[in-house]
This record gives sequence, C-alpha cells and structure tokens, in this order.
Amino acid sequence: MLTRLAVAIALLTSGLAQNQGSSPPPPRSTAAERFLLNPDRPFVYLSFDHIGVGERFSQDEPSTRIWLRLVNNCQLPIKVRTFGVPHGTAAGEIGVLHDVVEDHPILTISADVVPKSNADQKINRGKVPSGYQAELSSATTIASGKDLVFSIPTNHIGDHWHIEIPIQFDLPPSHSLRDEAIGGETSIRISYSEWDLPPSVRPSLPKGQ
Repeated sequence: MLTRLAVAIALLTSGLAQNQGSSPPPPRSTAAERFLLNPDRPFVYLSFDHIGVGERFSQDEPSTRIWLRLVNNCQLPIKVRTFGVPHGTAAGEIGVLHDVVEDHPILTISADVVPKSNADQKINRGKVPSGYQAELSSATTIASGKDLVFSIPTNHIGDHWHIEIPIQFDLPPSHSLRDEAIGGETSIRISYSEWDLPPSVRPSLPKGQ
C-alpha cells in the first residue's frame, strides 16, 4: 500500500513539474491587434515634434511654426498629398496639404436665458486661414511603421479651428471586372487641434483666434 502511494505521489509531482516548465499558450490576437503595430495607438496619428521659427510658405502667415510627425501605425502603407516647400526650409521637410476647419458652435445653456450657440452670441472668431491646398500636388507614401515630418504655421490651429489631413491607403489597383452595383470612395481624415498640443506649447499660439 505504501509503495503504491509513493508511486502516485511521484507521478503527480512529475506532472506538476512538467506543467511548470512549459510556458502557457500565447493569447490569441484580435484582428485589430494584428492590423496595428502598437495596439495602444490609433492606426494613424499625429505626434508633436517641436515648435520654432521657420521659413514662411506665404507672406500672410507667421514665421513661428509647429512641426508634426504623421505616423503610420498599421500594416498597410498610407499616402497623403504633398507639395514642394520654399527655399530655405529644413532639409528633408515636405509640405502636406491640409484643410483648416472651423469648429462647430458649442451650445451653451443657463437657467435664466434661452440656449444660444456661439454663433448666435456673435463671438469674434477671427478669419479662418485657408490651409494648404493646390490643384497640382504629389502623393507621398508612408510605409508601415514609418512617419513623415512636416510643419504648419501656428495660426492654422486656434481656439475656434483645427486642421484636417485627408489620407488614403496605398493599395494596388483592383484587376477585377467592373461591378456596376458597387460605388463610392472611402474618405479618411485625421484632425489635430490645439488640445492635441502639449500644454506648454498652447500659450505660443497667436491670441484672439
């Protein structure tokens, strides 16, 4: 009886040792985790690089500029519309076409007045800059895991407007037959406002915007 008990204990101890020595199977990843390089970040995002004095792209913008990095955090290449920058800009810098978009009015409610929007209150928002647009431009591809550095003048981000950059996936053209029942085009835009900037940088933006 004692011998059988000793054998059972030995087998149990051996099994536990084997289980402790082997690593558990890795958790199954989701489709999003397989698509993203860093699962804790969006598939494409803007990262603040620095602020400083740079070459002006036009005479009606300030010389203080914000440099940003457009980061591709997914497995597919993406592309943006770009243009050549003026002489005197930093080496390797490229112009990125973008819109300056006015923020939607915020509805304010109080107990003793009728709700009014910022537009109704006629708040002086200033003139919204035109952004960077061009009839002729190039397309620059950002490979998976890579980024693109560009700059914008500080007046393109303000209290009442932000920038939006159109992006596309850089995919090979389809070789399938044309299906008349299928149409439409995917539109992706990444936005960036003053609240995306580091708090220490926000006071450097032009006032009254």
